[in-house]
Amino acid sequence: MPPDSTTAMRALIARIRHELPLDDPAARVCHGACAGGCAPKLLAFIEQQLDDWEWRLSAGARPGFAELSALARSARRVHAVLVRDGLLSAPTEPLHD
Repeated sequence: MPPDSTTAMRALIARIRHELPLDDPAARVCHGACAGGCAPKLLAFIEQQLDDWEWRLSAGARPGFAELSALARSARRVHAVLVRDGLLSAPTEPLHD
């Protein structure tokens, strides 16, 4: 049986926090070579989304499939830009919805 949506969202948030360099100061510095977007701005954007969802979950919100998919899609796009910019290596296993 699949997990409930709250458990799935918490697992997705944990995986995103683990796989993206949110705590890496080097990723937060503009290197001037943005292949598909500004890495510091994209990391700030996804971190804000994660913080927002953690707050909403703690307040009792129950995400739907659309919210899970949207967060996973955003994380995949940020990851792809970080790979293109050379800040991350290509994933061995992509984030799934």
